Amino acid sequence: MPVRAYPDPTSRSQDKPENPNVAAARQAIDAKDFQSALGHLTKAVQEAPNDADAHSRLGYSYRKLGSYDKSKESYLKALKIDSRHRGAREYLGELYLDLNQLADAERELQALKKAFHPRSGEKKWGIDTESFPMGASVTRSSPRPA
Repeated sequence: MPVRAYPDPTSRSQDKPENPNVAAARQAIDAKDFQSALGHLTKAVQEAPNDADAHSRLGYSYRKLGSYDKSKESYLKALKIDSRHRGAREYLGELYLDLNQLADAERELQALKKAFHPRSGEKKWGIDTESFPMGASVTRSSPRPA
């Protein structure tokens, strides 16, 4: 399993057990088996329709398979459940970049800054403020890799 420098942006609250389908999907995603992840996550959101993490991971899997409409729908569902869901907000911004919708990507970046950028020099939710400057903006000089 890969080691992450920061917490997974779709990470769940540590006070509740992880749904077995979400756990299986996480392993499938780590193995880049997005089709299998879709099956597990579809079951997970049926079992727990208010699980923002499951909806965010479902959106991620759809995006990786090129199903952008379903991806966006899943991210928006996650944000409807939890408007401060960092993973859904980040990945929705990435989806907008994939679709070359820079104004929408910029809006998501601003929402992330507002929600997750503490005072200078602090760390909050695994975000190092030095690597996430307030002056950041969305630009595209070359196509995003697949």
